[in-house]
Amino acid sequence: MEYFIRFGLYTALTMCFGGSFFLSTYFDEIKGSQYGLSIKKIFPFFCVLAFIFSALQIVFLTEAMEDISLSEVSLKGIFFLLQQGSYDILFTLRFVALFVVFFLSVRQPPSKVNWLACTYLSGIALMTQAWFGHAVSDDVGIGWLHLAADVAHILTAGVWGGSLLAFCWLLFGSKEAVISEKILRKFSFIGYAVVTILLMTGVMNTYFIVGGDLNDYTHPSSYVVLIYIKIIVFVGMLLLASFNHFIFTPRLGQRLRDNVSAVKAVQHLRMSIVLEYILYLVIIGLVAIVGGESPTPDM
Repeated sequence: MEYFIRFGLYTALTMCFGGSFFLSTYFDEIKGSQYGLSIKKIFPFFCVLAFIFSALQIVFLTEAMEDISLSEVSLKGIFFLLQQGSYDILFTLRFVALFVVFFLSVRQPPSKVNWLACTYLSGIALMTQAWFGHAVSDDVGIGWLHLAADVAHILTAGVWGGSLLAFCWLLFGSKEAVISEKILRKFSFIGYAVVTILLMTGVMNTYFIVGGDLNDYTHPSSYVVLIYIKIIVFVGMLLLASFNHFIFTPRLGQRLRDNVSAVKAVQHLRMSIVLEYILYLVIIGLVAIVGGESPTPDM
């Protein structure tokens, strides 16, 4: 259940942040299309999911802290938990930010400022999740550096994942192939920055948690094995993103310029982006498991 809660939280929060980022970045391209109106429907859904999973997170943290069964969790225990450390601040920030994002997502008419506000607020909500990871157990100096790398990592992953969902919505729900091709071409430049930051912060986080001893990587613990699997899936995402950037998107653009049928080109893009998004969810699942694993090698 603990893994399921982490998976649900990461998915809901990254979709809110990445989706908002996508809409604020490409607002001018989509504001006059039916797509711009229809994609708003996903935000209230993910906000409610994030509320539910955050409440479950509080309950299960209380259960773990008091070492009791789930049925024994009480309001008194929950209030006691929230008084420990920074839990009260973290959950207050998250709930307030999500409430405002929910309100802005159903507000009419939508505007670029509206989606920029959603991006910042959902980013704050997503950042709070970093305080429940391994970074908070480090020494003060290294801990802040680790925490900064962790925050950068999950925000950047959120941009990629939320944008992938927006692309899926765009390619399946919109008949405007011109908009799809234009946005895909522009996003590819953001993609370079996303991949670079993910690689750098991923290496930093692994070093902070596992350490610099080569033996820990050649005789890996279950934690490191999960990291290796995550890297393999990440490489799969990179390959699909490369196909999109160098083959499928240019092919769609060429067909549109030649004024010929672009149906097959759109179908190829749909299949590739859906597969990329599925791999993203697999990585989120692996992150949910890794978050509950001890980095100490099992030797």
